[in-house]
Amino acid sequence: MKKLLGFLFSVLSLLALCCGFACAPSSGYNGAELISVSGTTIVIRATETSGTLYDALEAFDEADLIDIDGEEGQYGYFIEEINGYKPVNNELFALYTTLGEYKGVTYSDASWGTYEYEGRTLASAANGVSGTPLVEGELYIIALSSY
Repeated sequence: MKKLLGFLFSVLSLLALCCGFACAPSSGYNGAELISVSGTTIVIRATETSGTLYDALEAFDEADLIDIDGEEGQYGYFIEEINGYKPVNNELFALYTTLGEYKGVTYSDASWGTYEYEGRTLASAANGVSGTPLVEGELYIIALSSY
C-alpha cells in the first residue's frame, strides 16, 4: 500500500509541476510577457525596456504561443491575421497601449479610441507594432476592431 501511495504521490506531483509550467504566464520573450490570448485579442506586458512590440510578437509566434501573419509595408509591419482569423469588411486589428509619451514621442491618443482592460484604459496607438517600443510595465493590446 505504501508503494502505491508513493507512486500516486509521484505521479500527482509530476502532473502538478507540468500544469504549473503550462498554466504560468510566459515571460522572457524579448522583454515581454504574454498575459492573455483570447481568440483575436492579445494582451502583453513589457517586462523590460528594449526592442519593439513587433520583436515580442515575433518571439511569441516562433514559440507557438500565438499565430500572427502580416507583412512589412510603408508604415511598418501590418498584422493581417491573428490565430487564423482575417478581418473582413470594416474590421481591422487595432493596437491599444498604456504607453503615452516616451522620450518626447507620443505613442497613443485616447481621442482615437480606447480599450478597457482590468480597470485600466488603454489608448489607441499612434504607431504600429514595429514602431511601438516596449517600455517596462506598460500594457499592449491588439484587438479586433471596427471602423
